Amino acid sequence: MKLEKGMYVRFKDKWGNQYIRKLTRVNTQRGDAGAYVDKEANNVRGVSLKNIIQAEYDITDLLECNDLLYIDAYPDDYGGIVVPMIAETLRDLNNIKENLKNGSWILKGVVAWQNINNICYWIGDKR
Repeated sequence: MKLEKGMYVRFKDKWGNQYIRKLTRVNTQRGDAGAYVDKEANNVRGVSLKNIIQAEYDITDLLECNDLLYIDAYPDDYGGIVVPMIAETLRDLNNIKENLKNGSWILKGVVAWQNINNICYWIGDKR
């Protein structure tokens, strides 16, 4: 797949944590990072091409079950109320994607499920 500026990518870092970011630049020079993203992941914006798992023009195509989604589910009625959601099943995920693609809901943010443990402060044992 050819990467282009403006695409969204799901990629992993050297520890296996996954992130979703938007490409700001694709580098064709050898020896440098293959792509650059709009927000840091592990304090860097450069991403090696071998670490890119998936790239899409529509961010909803990158979503997976158990990703933490921040969604404005009431944009017309209440606007600005962001609700956290996790689709535990493929059926739930497809329902969320359908609502996002038809404009009923607006995606405001996403945390890849592989990265949730790194950003969460657990009190006691994790489950």
